[in-house]
Amino acid sequence: MKRLFINISFLSLALVGFTLTGCDDDLTTSSYVKVNDTDVLENISQLEKVLTSAYKQLYFNTDKGDRVYAGLPGFQMYVDAGGADIVSHTNMGGDQVTAYQYSNSKTQADGNASKIWSMCYNVINRANIILTNVDNASGDETQKKHIKGQALAMRGIQYFHLIQNYQQTYVIAKNKRGVILRTSSNDEAHKGFSTVEEIYTQIVSDLTTAKSLLADYHPTDLWLINSEICSGILARVYLVMQNWEGAYNEAKIVYDNHSQLMTREQYRSGFDDMISGNYPEVVWAMKYTADNNLGGSTQFNFWYNQDESYGEGYADGPIYSFLDYFVDEQFVKLFEEKRRPVSVLETYKECEQGNQYKMGFRQV
Repeated sequence: MKRLFINISFLSLALVGFTLTGCDDDLTTSSYVKVNDTDVLENISQLEKVLTSAYKQLYFNTDKGDRVYAGLPGFQMYVDAGGADIVSHTNMGGDQVTAYQYSNSKTQADGNASKIWSMCYNVINRANIILTNVDNASGDETQKKHIKGQALAMRGIQYFHLIQNYQQTYVIAKNKRGVILRTSSNDEAHKGFSTVEEIYTQIVSDLTTAKSLLADYHPTDLWLINSEICSGILARVYLVMQNWEGAYNEAKIVYDNHSQLMTREQYRSGFDDMISGNYPEVVWAMKYTADNNLGGSTQFNFWYNQDESYGEGYADGPIYSFLDYFVDEQFVKLFEEKRRPVSVLETYKECEQGNQYKMGFRQV
């Protein structure tokens, strides 16, 4: 059971950086708001553009780029990477400091609460435009079904992030106030809060329905949501709900198709060719390129080390590129003092005595 969930851990760390090729053209389409409203709502090909817009917002948070919450990768990283063993200071604005320093509660004071809220509802609102109009739109029925499935999955994913950020966990907070549940673009502007249980009921409904609608959807581009991805997300949702059987069943669907681990050579390659190399572990992925990345305003830059040839300033290293993240003494104690530092591409090195491997880090 433990091995099963470890092997689908792609869902908890932005799928190894969301690496994929072949999506640049699709994700650089014109804004859907420049298309006539009637055409968008009544034509399936135009609603598909709204879907692409929702994907772009989901992955990159393009409407309001932010160093920490730069789309789904950053959104997941700040939850998983934050901890008491990370020391950060107030350089570069401070969002990264409040996000990555572990705290069992957050306040409105730093503004991050509104950023998380806005990003999630931005995607939810776009998904609701699709879901409200797709059934009556003209166009191919199979295409309509697949667009509807992807929109439902996006909505379920974002509500899952919302409820985890704005209320205590499911088993102790079922009847507590959750977030605002919007399931149609025709909902009134002002709505009350739904309970945590109501939100989770909607999440499960969205993802299970999406999974069914996408059962025959097999896109070649892995950034597009398919039924396997719905199962993977459902496994995480069921874990939070302590539905152990449901979590196991959904996780097993993904695991059975991706149980083969990458080879040692593939692991040491730096993950740049995960898609082109057809790595069996990859389920859901997005590639950052020169055209679609957010430059300095992305969470990965805060963990990036400059080359030693640079100096001591913000732009010239040699420590951390933004001089933000440092590990404390407790983290350092996890490693042997005399362990030889290795490069990223030499993370695992075979020991002389046998087939054991050791891990090290290089600060560059």
